[in-house]
Amino acid sequence: MKRLFLLSLLFVSLASAAQTKRPIIGVSAAWSENDVRVPKSYTESVAKAGGIPMVIPITDDMELLRAQVAAVDAVIMTGGEDYDPLLFGQEPAQMLGEVIPERDSFDLAMIKIAVELGKPILGICRGLQGINIAFGGTLYQDIPSTYGKPYIQHRQSRAGKWGSHTIYIKAGSTLAKILGTNKTVVNSFHHQAIDRLAQGFTVTARAADGMVEAIEDPARKIIALQFHPEAMTKGGNEETLRIFQYFIECVAGK
Repeated sequence: MKRLFLLSLLFVSLASAAQTKRPIIGVSAAWSENDVRVPKSYTESVAKAGGIPMVIPITDDMELLRAQVAAVDAVIMTGGEDYDPLLFGQEPAQMLGEVIPERDSFDLAMIKIAVELGKPILGICRGLQGINIAFGGTLYQDIPSTYGKPYIQHRQSRAGKWGSHTIYIKAGSTLAKILGTNKTVVNSFHHQAIDRLAQGFTVTARAADGMVEAIEDPARKIIALQFHPEAMTKGGNEETLRIFQYFIECVAGK
């Protein structure tokens, strides 16, 4: 009965929102024991770019999750905690950070359902990492202790609205098309990163140390970024706003 009530509320609100003809973007929730929450920078970026943000709460009810993903036009997988290395066949490294199994299961299920239903996906930070894991890739659990090569700073101390290192973008990629350049400066808040790339994806940007900063798979309608464009967009960055605008325009068929 509770499930039917929640589904009824979902579809009533979506039917009302659909009258505006703005794409509805499902935003994956962050973890909380008692609340449904997501940083405002995600929802504000979607709204500023012309979409309607709809937070999708963490659940183990796959029927409900499928209904929620089916009801939106596209999804954004948000940033957050570390992924459990057991998900990609590794034992935990000493410097592994906080792991939330409930969120891991939810995020991976949401990614797979979105692809199955043909919904475009924008992955951000943890979102990129989850997309890679969902389709068979692996991660460096902790860049300082497992990367094995010289590396730049990937956990900046300055505010998220500021970029801290350069990324080099592959010519002809979706990201190059969006930004109109082959390099730009982005923010950085991660200590995990892609190691083995999942099959079917292309690396479209790297940092100076070779770290993967963006991937895409046009066939599965996926673009994913290791940096946080929503934080830079909230700070007034017009370049990162274009990422959200492009994503929403593609969803709208413009």
